[in-house]
Amino acid sequence: MNIEDLTQEQRQKLTACKTPEDVLSLAKAEGVDLTDEQLEDIAGGKSWEEIIYHGY
Repeated sequence: MNIEDLTQEQRQKLTACKTPEDVLSLAKAEGVDLTDEQLEDIAGGKSWEEIIYHGY
């Protein structure tokens, strides 16, 4: 998932995510692919900011 590739509506939904699981559910619902690193971040309980900006 790359924040620049998301629509404004998807970005708003993303910022509403309270848990890493919410980010995973949103990605699945929106058909957005997550990188292996982002999936590891979700498993580690990181915030959506840490998940999306991993490695930046």
